Amino acid sequence: MSSKAHAERLARAIELSGLAKPVSAVHAPNRVNVLCRVPPGNEAKWTELLRKILLATDAEQTEAHAWQAHICRHYFLKDIEGEQKLVFGWNISIQSQEMSTSLDYLMKVIKGEPTRIRSASAQESEEMAITGLSGDRNIPTRPGQRGAFTIGGKSDFKPSGAGR
Repeated sequence: MSSKAHAERLARAIELSGLAKPVSAVHAPNRVNVLCRVPPGNEAKWTELLRKILLATDAEQTEAHAWQAHICRHYFLKDIEGEQKLVFGWNISIQSQEMSTSLDYLMKVIKGEPTRIRSASAQESEEMAITGLSGDRNIPTRPGQRGAFTIGGKSDFKPSGAGR
């Protein structure tokens, strides 16, 4: 499949999602760019789709068909009723050595089909105590104290005299 066909395929998938209208699709070897206009009212769903595209990009980085995605707003001037007005469109750029396979996967994401995207809740963080500290240093030890102080103690901080 040619780069032009890849660009048209991505543009068509975006259009079929109903979330954005492709304005232009350009291509280069191993890269496709689609500029889109998002109608009012679709912004939240559109940004959720962009988030899923970026999650899929991250999830597939170890695969042979891994791709790079760049998503941004593209600002330009447009002649509207004889006046040059500043407008923007969303630009989606996908770069891959295996574009057909990468787009197959991205089509699933755009259509909302199941993929291997890891959810944010699956990535849990763990709290650990700092070695060498005893107790909770954020609990005041005497009335009137705020609780937090430097690890070395209250007397290890001395103003440098700057500004005097």
